[in-house]
Parts: sequence; C-alpha cells; structure tokens
Amino acid sequence: MSWQRVVSITLFALLGVFAIPSASSSSSGAGTTREATDVPLRTAEGFVPNSIGRPVDGRYCIAGAVVDDDARKTAVVMMVDTRRPRLEWMTPIKPSPDYAGNTAIRCVTIGGDIYAVLQEHSHTQASLDQTRVVAVRLSSTGKLVKQRPLAVGFDEWSYQIDANATSVSIVGGTNSELDRSGHSSTFVAQFDRSLARTATLRQPQGAFWTGTQARVDGGYLLVGGQFMPNVNGSGGRAAFAVSKIDLVRDKYVWSSYPPPADARSSMAAFAPDGSSYVAAVGPAHLVISHIDPAGSLTDSYAIEKSMCRVSAVTINSSVFGILGAACEDPSLVVAVLIDVAKKGVVSTQPIGRGIKSPTFDGDGWAGIQQSETGGVAFRRGTLKGLR
Repeated sequence: MSWQRVVSITLFALLGVFAIPSASSSSSGAGTTREATDVPLRTAEGFVPNSIGRPVDGRYCIAGAVVDDDARKTAVVMMVDTRRPRLEWMTPIKPSPDYAGNTAIRCVTIGGDIYAVLQEHSHTQASLDQTRVVAVRLSSTGKLVKQRPLAVGFDEWSYQIDANATSVSIVGGTNSELDRSGHSSTFVAQFDRSLARTATLRQPQGAFWTGTQARVDGGYLLVGGQFMPNVNGSGGRAAFAVSKIDLVRDKYVWSSYPPPADARSSMAAFAPDGSSYVAAVGPAHLVISHIDPAGSLTDSYAIEKSMCRVSAVTINSSVFGILGAACEDPSLVVAVLIDVAKKGVVSTQPIGRGIKSPTFDGDGWAGIQQSETGGVAFRRGTLKGLR
C-alpha cells in the first residue's frame, strides 16, 4: 500500500477584498477572568466562524463563511490586528461555478502570506454532497493570490493546515463514495510557499473525520480524532484514536484509543516531546489520558465534570488546558486547567457566553462573540495559571 502522488492545478476568480477602516477597541471584564480586548468585526449577517489561526505580531487570521437565506455558504478569510486594534480586511471567496457553496476551514499566517484551506460543496444535502478541498494563498493585504484544488480523492475533507519558511502542509481524509460509504484514506498534501505542489501522500488504511487535531512532525504525522476504518479489515476500529503515521515508510507506527467507550466528546493535544494528552467527556467525569512518544497509554484519571463538550485543548510543560461548553449552560464557555504532574485541577474559570470557535492563545484565550453593542467581535483575554 504505497503513498500515491496526485497533482492538479486549477485557478479561480476572486470575489473581492474589503478593506476595513480602523475601529477603536473596548474592554469588558464581564464573564472573564481578566479584562478582554474587543475588536468589532462588522461582518455580514450570517457569518459563521470555523477557526482562529495562530497570531503573528498581534495579527490573527479568521476562517469561516457567510450563510445566506437559502443556506448557501460563501467562504470568508479575515485579518484582525489587535495592536491597533481593528479588522484590517475581509476577503470573501466565491465557490467555483459547479459548486453550491464553500467555507474556509482553517488559516495560517507565515511571513507576509496567509494560507487557508477551503471545502467546496457540490450539494447542500449532506448525503448527496461531494466535497473537495482547495488550498488558498492571500497577500498581507487580503488579496487572493492563488487557489489550488487538491484533487486527492472523490470526496475530500480537511482538518489541518500548517506552514513554515519553505512549505505548506494540508492534512485530511478522502472517501471513494458519497456519504462516506466507500474506501477511506488519510492524506497529507505538501506545497512550496507559492503553492506549487511538491507531493501528495495518501495512507489508504482508514481516515479521521473533521474536528481532528493533527501535526506534521518531520517525516511523521501525529493525529487525534474520530477514526473511520475501512470495512475490508484494514485495521483500527471506529472510535476516537491517537495515531503516529510514518510518512516515509507508509505505515502506522502506533495507535491508541484512550477515551472510555462511553465518552461523548474528546480532543487531543500534542506536546513538544511527541507525547499526547486527551480530554474526554464521559457520563459522570472528565477523563484525562497521557500517551508517551512511543504510543503507550501511561496515565488515565478522572476529574470533576465541569463541561459537557470539549472545544479546544493545549499543553505546555506543566498545564493541560481545556475549553468547553458548561453542562448547566451550553452557551457558557469554561476553561479547566490541570496540573499534569499532580493530576489535579488548578482552576476552573468561566470565559463568557456565546463564544464561537474558542481557542487557546498564549497565556489566555481568543474567540468570536456577540458584543455588548449587538455586533460580532473578536475577543481575547487571559487565564490565571495557564503559563
């Protein structure tokens, strides 16, 4: 079962770039551990954020879509500058003519470039939708420079994009039939900084579904999410899995299934040393698991259940951070910080209500929230005990 190379180049037109004038910032401590910075986004009605990219010099890219009255989606990538603060620009990217809509899944900033991964949908009904993944490059001012469909399978999806000084990597899955009823594969598509294809690597032994966390680490892929094995007995089981894949030798190095069977929401974070931490919400507890770099489950323990859905996780040398929806009020996002050496909770902190795409950001958090004035705002705040 060898990795397969796929090369395809297609360009599409730019819908437009909207430059946003500078806006003053406001701060509010309500519902947060400390004062939170607000940056009004002034987005179109129906904007749905999917993710917030890692900041570079105080600038955050945001990936999402605008949904119209007919439930059709148009991908949007925007840039927030928290130093000024203001929404610098917002770029809608229309789908190709043969597709019913698209959405920006993730984005990343490197140097003066912004890269995003888009999913284009052929149909608004999920069971009839054939999705394809598109790589996008934008300039520092939001101008669309290039689009490139990946063309790695019949039905495609992505959950990770990353970039460094020389390359861009996109990770995801494919299926050979509609409604994921065929053969599934995991892919890593690699490009240079101009989005010229350098390689597409595909592992045919099952795939991980959307919402998966992944990291390309040298010649290896660390991945944690809901695994979908192939029905032909290719290995693995339908459950939340953490795996290490050798991209050169075309094989799984190891796989682990740390969450309990009755877990309702799980997410993995990867430490710099190659170990993994998993937070899983069970019926009665929040279960924390540790997997060492060799793939052995070395620890698993239960703590008080303070959330019913996990939205984001992070790990540093001593603290495992978890963001998620509170059980008593699903609109409230809470942060749980765990001392990994003592296996105990450092703190549980309410963040705020109605926060979309919450993520960890250095010593704090960031997210998209309905502002006090009724508009949508990018918000950022600190967390006590995270660093």
